[in-house]
Amino acid sequence: MELKPSPALKSRYYLEYGLAFVLGVFSWSIPVTFFIPSEYLLIWILSIHLPTFALLIYSFWWISRWYESVKFTIGDREVISRFGVFWKQERRVDLSKINMVHVSQGPIQRHFKTKHVHAHTAAMGGASTAEVTFFDLSDAEETKEKILELVEKRRSGAKPEEKERVEREKTSIERVVEELISIRKLLEKENK
Repeated sequence: MELKPSPALKSRYYLEYGLAFVLGVFSWSIPVTFFIPSEYLLIWILSIHLPTFALLIYSFWWISRWYESVKFTIGDREVISRFGVFWKQERRVDLSKINMVHVSQGPIQRHFKTKHVHAHTAAMGGASTAEVTFFDLSDAEETKEKILELVEKRRSGAKPEEKERVEREKTSIERVVEELISIRKLLEKENK
């Protein structure tokens, strides 16, 4: 199953980059232009405004090219995220390794009605960084459910030694939780 981000991703980036240029450069450079002596005005425009406009045009070109490069794949064995204009990135995670999938949405994304889908594994050692992120999807909840369905299907069809490993991990986690509960009870008892 191939996915692309919502076209609203481009609109969101155009808005964010445009605001960055307006607030970061034009908010101070245009008013200053009125106070520059006329003999230095051309130098001011060529050194500040022209490069800023060139960078703004380049940024808008890059956003369009970057959007076209983004591809997400949900396969029978793994999830894949590919993107990049100059430096291509590809992230793959085997479905059997995924232990959590969640959806996030920021205030600007809420305006554009898009969400991110994050797939986590235990490999990151408790870090909140996802190994694969499908960003700015308009059907994020359905994508999350599809990944979870495939993860469960993959685990239920796993080899016996894989199932055994998963069970050992579950029991070791359960032992850690039981130990933490007993420590908490002892501490509560000492504080009384």
